[in-house]
Amino acid sequence: LIANNTAGSDESAMAAGGGIAAGFTPIVIPDVFESTLGPSAPEPGQYDMLQLHLVNCTVSGNTALGTDLSIGGGFLATGDTEATLSGLSFCTVTDNTSGCGGGITNILPTTGTEPGDTANGLILLKNSIVAGNTATLEDGGDDVLGSFASLGGNIVGHVQGLDSFEATRMESGCGDLTGVEPLLGPLADNGGPTLTHALLPGSPAIDGACDCYAIEEYLIDWDTVFLVIANPVAPGDTEEFAVVASDQRGDMRPVDGDGDGDERCDIGAFEARPDIEL
Repeated sequence: LIANNTAGSDESAMAAGGGIAAGFTPIVIPDVFESTLGPSAPEPGQYDMLQLHLVNCTVSGNTALGTDLSIGGGFLATGDTEATLSGLSFCTVTDNTSGCGGGITNILPTTGTEPGDTANGLILLKNSIVAGNTATLEDGGDDVLGSFASLGGNIVGHVQGLDSFEATRMESGCGDLTGVEPLLGPLADNGGPTLTHALLPGSPAIDGACDCYAIEEYLIDWDTVFLVIANPVAPGDTEEFAVVASDQRGDMRPVDGDGDGDERCDIGAFEARPDIEL
């Protein structure tokens, strides 16, 4: 749980990354990885490993506060001199606030009231919720600002600030839901060691995930911005390191949350159970 943090203050000219500011020196992969989606295998030395990967994580109530410009209320992904990757699997990013990119962004701030250029960081999203965040500047991107890569099964509330959303559908054929309300409860004690946002009855996140797997080894070709998957986890694969068998509270996944007889994982950090009244 990453909640109720603040970057900057009423006296700060600029602020970025209220909850997380992720910036790393890249790691160059020395060997060639065989691609199952790309037209050819990548060249060695052109790709970076996933540097930060959050699973079953709630990013909520964080703020970037600056008088001239604030950006990335929940999550700012940056790089150094090369592109770097961050990943969110089964995460819920909501109720964060900044001037631009209220939820997540890979845009660096500049002086004045406009965001700057991309920050050599890309956020990969899988089976995650990014919704209910606020950008205080007009057209600032309430939930997302910049370029992101979708690995399917996500709910993104407002896509106004989205430059590109490179959706790669897994074998399940699962896509994303955009412009919808995920129907989240407030940040509260719903069991487990940390606070969570429960999924309210009727939430499209219930039984909405593509699968019950986290991001495995994903690489980006930064010259063509083409998503390449190395050794992808296919539906039905039982590789234990990729299976997300519980939610943020430690409760079992999957559960038949919508009562249709089919047990599927829920999107985000919370797995709803129909036999429990919230």
